[in-house]
Amino acid sequence: MQSEVGMRSFINIYPLVITIPFAFALHAETAQCFSSCPSLHLRESERGHKLFLSSELSPEPSVGGGIFARTYGAYGKQLKEKPLRTQSATAGVISLFGDVLSQIVEAKALGVPFALNLARLSGFTIAGTIFSGPFVHLWYEFLWKIGRWQERRYGLGKFLVALTQNAVDQTLGVALFFPAYFYIYEYAEALVGFRVPSFAAATAKMKSEIGSVLVAQYRVWPLTNLINFSLIPEHLRVLTSNFVAVLWNAYLCTKVA
Repeated sequence: MQSEVGMRSFINIYPLVITIPFAFALHAETAQCFSSCPSLHLRESERGHKLFLSSELSPEPSVGGGIFARTYGAYGKQLKEKPLRTQSATAGVISLFGDVLSQIVEAKALGVPFALNLARLSGFTIAGTIFSGPFVHLWYEFLWKIGRWQERRYGLGKFLVALTQNAVDQTLGVALFFPAYFYIYEYAEALVGFRVPSFAAATAKMKSEIGSVLVAQYRVWPLTNLINFSLIPEHLRVLTSNFVAVLWNAYLCTKVA
């Protein structure tokens, strides 16, 4: 019951969730552009009042642009220099916040006082760090290679490339990730709880919940990824997915735990 409540809540605020990263990315990109190109300025056209940009790129980018641009810039630098480590840490943090939110929703749905289950929280954080993060990093690299190959070989536009990437992600990617995640969590939670992991229990949980998880993910991720792959610059796509992943993980935790 609590998982269905969580899913309905997620779907209700989904338009806001998918808008936030786009606005954040646009703000960060704009601020970073103006901070790194101090000679950018607006001039009035001789023909009238239409404004346009003219610039000469500064060879020495300056530091500035506000807290959003600095935070985004620092994260982007780490993602570029240490992509696997950064994505793993990011996935761990997302899993942590997702499960906290999940446990809060479950407590309210059941009408019981909220009490944080630290073993469960640690299990999801570990699973996100050692599995979700590396998987997403390597999988996205694979999808980008497919996209670049299509552009070079067939000259396809962004939208057609995004359709292919989305099709691969929602078939092969889904088949690889979700079943494995149930087992990874079981072993991570068992490690934290000092117990012997149960392969049979993980299999039973996976068989009972995988259907509803797949239905839910098909309501969320195909549209998210189509927008992400076709409209968002490649270096911002992980950031965009991360915003949606916080609430998605809150739902997923209720199904896997």
